[in-house]
Amino acid sequence: MHHMFDIFKRLPDGTPLWIEAVPTLLEAKQRVARMANESLNEYFIFSAYDGGIVSLVTGSDQPLTAHRRPRSGETVH
Repeated sequence: MHHMFDIFKRLPDGTPLWIEAVPTLLEAKQRVARMANESLNEYFIFSAYDGGIVSLVTGSDQPLTAHRRPRSGETVH
């Protein structure tokens, strides 16, 4: 049986915004990590098979990289 994993971004008002569906949890985690590295938004992965959120990533928790510049008020360590 094939299961999809839905990726969502949580908007500032708390509303979830569907981004895309991917076939594997590994692919979903990789995409969410990439998006969170470029944003301060919160992202989560939902599994309809499990009936809940299987991963949650907050962009501000991600380390700064060459692909993401510091936001106003952020410092680089």
